[in-house]
Amino acid sequence: MSGTQPFEQLPQVPRAQELLEQAFRKAREKAASVGVFQRGQRPRLKEEARVKAAGGLVSRRLHALLRQTPRIEEVHPFYRDVLDTIVSIDRFKKDMGAIKWALERTESLQRIHLREMRRIRRGYASVRKSYFGRLASMLKQVDPQLDELGRARAVLRKLPDIDFDKPCLLVCGPSNTGKSSLVRRISSAKPRIAAYPFTTKQVNVGHKVLGGRVLQILDTPGLLDRPLSKRNPIELRAIIALENLGNLAVFLFDPSETCGLPIEMQMSIYHSVANSLRKDTRLLVAANKIDLSPRENLEKLERTLNQPAIRISCLTGEGIEELLGCMSDALAAMNRESEEKLE
Repeated sequence: MSGTQPFEQLPQVPRAQELLEQAFRKAREKAASVGVFQRGQRPRLKEEARVKAAGGLVSRRLHALLRQTPRIEEVHPFYRDVLDTIVSIDRFKKDMGAIKWALERTESLQRIHLREMRRIRRGYASVRKSYFGRLASMLKQVDPQLDELGRARAVLRKLPDIDFDKPCLLVCGPSNTGKSSLVRRISSAKPRIAAYPFTTKQVNVGHKVLGGRVLQILDTPGLLDRPLSKRNPIELRAIIALENLGNLAVFLFDPSETCGLPIEMQMSIYHSVANSLRKDTRLLVAANKIDLSPRENLEKLERTLNQPAIRISCLTGEGIEELLGCMSDALAAMNRESEEKLE
């Protein structure tokens, strides 16, 4: 599924008291607009107008929330994983079920009280008051669900917009190794900045055309920057969500150690990340800040890795073309594998 971010258009989730205030205000406005009718009709019509206006407003707001919230079964696994981490999918479904019940109850109560008004000859105001009371009680019953959905919406609407028909590159590594700088350096336009709910920093989302295909590039601030053994359960689930995006990954080392971590600690993080990525994710290794790194540190890193690292400097641009060439080769290999599977 390619997508616009499925939660981007979520409507504002009202609280029960807000809905009631809006509904009662609308009811007063409608009642005031009821004209002069035959003797005895106006009191009933005024109260009917109040019931219809209040119930109609609540129904429209709840219906919009249900209609504009995507079905979880139709959402890409990445967004499902994030949702599950924020509120849990089971809880989200129960909350939406409560909203559906509230909508049906609003409309059912409205029909019942309107029928009652048409049956009697006086006491219309008491029937309307009964409806307002039951409407208020029902909305207050689902207020916890409205509150939870509102908090989830605030996070979900800010998630990065990912096109799942295009390959995705994750830039990972310890903090301060230059992940965001790399995204900015290799993106063909200024990267967009998007929130990710499990870090105090923001995600840079860039794009680069390689081999005729658009590559999406995401950095991972505050997530893939220390061993998974030191993560709490919520962070681990957030990492799983991000890792499910990656067809390709670049791990950035800082052999200058100006990031604040010795090479040994960076290696520990590297092994943790490498072991947690999907099996089909291609992992490239780059050494950033080579303009600042002592030769012996670069050699030590490559000995420990038992392989050469792509040496780059996001500051000067050195080695960036080589890195892009390796990315292009990896994408080409992935395309060949996909074509072979189709055959």
